[in-house]
Amino acid sequence: MLTNRWFILVVALLAVALVGAAVFFMLGRGDGETVSGDGFFGNLPFLGGDSGTPPPPPPVSGNGNGFFENGDPNANLRPLIQIIDRPVLGPVLAKGADGLLYIDPQNGHVLTTDLLGDNEQSIVSITVPEPFDARWAPDRSRVVIFSHDAGIVKKFLAGVATGTLSKFLPPEITAIDWAPDSKQIAYLTRRASDSALTVADAANQKPAVVWTTPIPDLTVAWLSRNTILLPSRPSGLAPSVVFSFNPATKAVAQLVQGVNGAVLQPLAGGTAFLLSAADQRGNATPVTRYTLAGGTAAALGVTTIAEKCASSADQKKIWCGVPRDAIPAPSPDTWYQRAAGIHDRIVEIDVASGRVTTLLDGNPDLDVAALFATPDSRYLFIHDWRSGTVWRLDLLPATQSDEPAATTTPAS
Repeated sequence: MLTNRWFILVVALLAVALVGAAVFFMLGRGDGETVSGDGFFGNLPFLGGDSGTPPPPPPVSGNGNGFFENGDPNANLRPLIQIIDRPVLGPVLAKGADGLLYIDPQNGHVLTTDLLGDNEQSIVSITVPEPFDARWAPDRSRVVIFSHDAGIVKKFLAGVATGTLSKFLPPEITAIDWAPDSKQIAYLTRRASDSALTVADAANQKPAVVWTTPIPDLTVAWLSRNTILLPSRPSGLAPSVVFSFNPATKAVAQLVQGVNGAVLQPLAGGTAFLLSAADQRGNATPVTRYTLAGGTAAALGVTTIAEKCASSADQKKIWCGVPRDAIPAPSPDTWYQRAAGIHDRIVEIDVASGRVTTLLDGNPDLDVAALFATPDSRYLFIHDWRSGTVWRLDLLPATQSDEPAATTTPAS
């Protein structure tokens, strides 16, 4: 009799357990999560069924290195995010500073996104084979795209704004830049016995030669309304020269001589530029800020290539990618030829005091191709040379940040 009672008790307990399990899997788990599977027995692995789809992993908010990539729901709260995770060419702020413009290196299409790298759209879909560089008009209405075609470097003038036409520019052009008001272009062409500086309107109509020189390897940077800079192509093994040309008076002046490897970076406002150079052995020397008025030069206290720098709209701050190790000589040749890997820290320089503040130091590992900031100096955008990707650094103090505090070096 006792055995029968135990048997009945065990059967009853099993029945209760099975009924409870059925209710659990049919009605849910008590936390609002429903169970997927092939029915009741299909969700019981101890009966030989499939255990069902496992729950998703917890959301990942970062990669553990103190910075956050595109896709993080808290991206707008983070100090540094990767907003474009594939190679692009010539990224710049769009007109109005509400997004970015850049070139797709696969086909030369002009693309745009918002400031988080989302909502990407193609705005010019004309295919340009093998693009490798871009020169944007300051008002973003046009862009000159440099490309390779059967061993020939071509320059395509793409109309971005509505109503602007697209066309190829003369193949003889060796360097080109836009006027600050975007209404004109200046370019150099190599001729049989000299090089000619030509100025034309934004559509390259009515071109006029305004200056000639026997020097064959100059480039062009239109700094301000009446100042076009004409530096020689840089090499740490050769002396550099920098001329200025006034398109109104046609006056020419030599600004820089006696240094090797001179690289220029125009600064906002058109009154100054950065100059990086090398000594006679091709070793990089500290960057200087050259002011046109008075022809004064002030050292910035950092050694880098000027192309890795940019200034704020109010000209009070300069940001630079500064190599953590010495730039291999000859500079800048090794960088342009990609013969040496450079690992930059990002610094901010106060122009008035000369104080240098480190914002990022090797995390992530960046080789800065270009920097640019929003007009309010809220965001600094970093174009990485190695990967072609674009990062956005929030320059305001962050309330939720995994980035270590910035370090400051007093002016020397």
